[in-house]
Amino acid sequence: MQGPAVPLGPGDDCAVVDVRAPMAVTTDAIFENVHFRRTHATPEQIGHKALAVNLSDLAAAGARPVAFLCAAALPPDYPEQDVSGLARGMGRLAARTGAILAGGNLTRADALSLTITAMGTLEGEGLRRDRARPGDRILLVGPVGEAAAELRLLEAGGRLPPGRSVLLEPEPRLREGLAATGRARCAIDVSDGLVQDLSHVAEASGVGVRVDFTALPRSVRFTELTRGLAPHEAATLQLSGGEDYALVVVAPPAQASELAGEIGAVDIGCIEPGAGVVVDGAPDGACLAGWDHFDSPS
Repeated sequence: MQGPAVPLGPGDDCAVVDVRAPMAVTTDAIFENVHFRRTHATPEQIGHKALAVNLSDLAAAGARPVAFLCAAALPPDYPEQDVSGLARGMGRLAARTGAILAGGNLTRADALSLTITAMGTLEGEGLRRDRARPGDRILLVGPVGEAAAELRLLEAGGRLPPGRSVLLEPEPRLREGLAATGRARCAIDVSDGLVQDLSHVAEASGVGVRVDFTALPRSVRFTELTRGLAPHEAATLQLSGGEDYALVVVAPPAQASELAGEIGAVDIGCIEPGAGVVVDGAPDGACLAGWDHFDSPS
């Protein structure tokens, strides 16, 4: 794939990316039986997710996608038609978001994995984690808890209800990240759990975070997925479940209300002096721990 920003794409030892602006660069990998199971996800969904999780990082930086590299490790018996499926899922999202495949690598491995490095251009400094200030409002774009609820159902042998799966087909919030640039102070995507990711903002900015649990959106799909769970169990999924790839934006009060309406966000709390994350209104027994990349089960 080539374009004005990628005059030389796959085929040479290196791609050439011609970007005359500040650039955000991110890399992320998804591994079989850690981030997905082939019994749960189609090849198209796996390819989509591999690119989506990287584009979500660009969204949190307020970056516009330009190009990406993909290193794929495939088991020896991986079917050729499934390789095509990976490419289709990745390619559809790339075409829709303007990201160009500039190159990558293909190798053999015991399990399937896809590692992507994505690049995007910034206007000015973009969005960072270290600019939150006391008094700022916290805006949430997208659901939290749905991906964890879907995983719970799949691991129990159930089938997902109809509709797009947040777990298997996450949607990077690129438009919202771009819209927040220049008006919000900082942003972060919610991949490791809402509380844990907000704690990264708190630590980087040297502030405290207060969340109103009752303000968190609860979709019809989330309600269906969590039917029969105790209140504290459903709350744990919303506060600590990862893999949603929602977007948190922190903005001054004067900009927050207008921005929330423009990007479809919900105001879920505020920044205050102090440290760490406090959640008001959560049911007793709700767990606030997030995803541990080295210890959490898939």
